[in-house]
Amino acid sequence: TYKSAALSINEIAKVQPINNNIDIVARTPQELYEIVSLIGEMLPKLPSNEPLFQVDQLCRAGRAYERGPNGNVLWHWQDDEGQLRPYSSQDSRTIEHAWQQHEEEIQLVISGRNYLLDLQQLQQVNEETSQARFIKRITAPNTAEPTTPPGSLSTDELSTTPSSPPPPPTAAMNNSVDARTEILNDNVELFNSFVQSLFPILYEVYNTSAGPAIKHRCLQTILRMIYYSSTDLLEAILKQQSISSNIASMLASCDYRIVISALQISE
Repeated sequence: TYKSAALSINEIAKVQPINNNIDIVARTPQELYEIVSLIGEMLPKLPSNEPLFQVDQLCRAGRAYERGPNGNVLWHWQDDEGQLRPYSSQDSRTIEHAWQQHEEEIQLVISGRNYLLDLQQLQQVNEETSQARFIKRITAPNTAEPTTPPGSLSTDELSTTPSSPPPPPTAAMNNSVDARTEILNDNVELFNSFVQSLFPILYEVYNTSAGPAIKHRCLQTILRMIYYSSTDLLEAILKQQSISSNIASMLASCDYRIVISALQISE
């Protein structure tokens, strides 16, 4: 299906005309987010032990594993009078699961209306009216559970028992080999064709999208493409995109995650 996969980088550059005018089919923000996420998941993850990407862990550290052992998490939204109203138990669990998985956006259908929840900005956006509301994560005390420790635990055992939740399982994941890396190494020309075809599209989606979650996901996927691309492939890609001027505008952004991505792309 990929006829150009059998061609070299220079041959691909000659065959494919340079066309910077890309028309993106109109889609909802959620559809764009899912498409960009799918493209990103087809690429190997960025190495977390690489110093250049260790800052990404700090960007996510503030939200992970905040659930207290003696409390239940319930999400709320703010009404027109400034009062916090709780989501239903099912919706709250859905939001909390996305929060713990470091998702940036999720979509909920409440009373027949579509809502997009931005978990970075903590906002609920009505996709029909574009009305935004503040959302908040609240840990409610669990009064049903006993506050005293079980009698089977001695004082020494209690002192050695960790009171905080376990750390994220990133260390164990980093030790395992990403199968996508092996596939990439075995199919270099197919990867080159993949990047040649989709890099301009991701670049256009980033420039035409207003939602921060889509922009962040585009940048993460672009970073994966750049990191695993060869020098010849990068040269062929960058000839078609004026990415230097775009990096300059990214560095002036008020969103620190966009600034970090700009520095990583520059490096």
